[in-house]
Amino acid sequence: MIGFQNVSLQSHTHEPILDDVSCQFQRGRVTAVLSSSRVVLDGIIGILLGLRAPSGGEVTVNGINPATNGLAVRRQITFVADRLPVRGHLSALANAKLLLALSGTAGSSVQLRTALRHSDLSDRSIEQNARSLDSFQRFGIWLAVHHLRRTELLLLDTSAGTLASRALDLSFLLREAAADNRFCCVWLRPRLC
Repeated sequence: MIGFQNVSLQSHTHEPILDDVSCQFQRGRVTAVLSSSRVVLDGIIGILLGLRAPSGGEVTVNGINPATNGLAVRRQITFVADRLPVRGHLSALANAKLLLALSGTAGSSVQLRTALRHSDLSDRSIEQNARSLDSFQRFGIWLAVHHLRRTELLLLDTSAGTLASRALDLSFLLREAAADNRFCCVWLRPRLC
């Protein structure tokens, strides 16, 4: 279970971002977190990944406090976002290999190619530099990595536009996580004008 108990978070200027938030995310359920503020969503994600410590309260992920043992928590999490960068000078395949290696997960080139094809990347786009891929294709790299990692917790950070354009991929991802009795949290950020 993921639990937030009386969690508060302040910005670097001491402005409140979160104030006494308590909630629980249940295994096998899809939890959506909506906010009109990108700062709030980034704060929650930062706390869950152990990159930020709350200014008050307690957070646990499967009984582990991310503020004191962030690495152990990050090993249980696949973070998929449509706005995360990929290395432009590397191919989609090389980016996927790098992301798997950074997460401590091994995957053969054959497994990676198969996962990338399932994420709607053509053989040509798998080999070309990522800077020439559109955001739809770059998001496919992250989906392929998630497919191979199969961690306890999937954090999906997306916009309504990506949610609509990748609806089939994302609905499969969410159903798969729920069927495997994993945690799945969706952060739906507002459209930025």
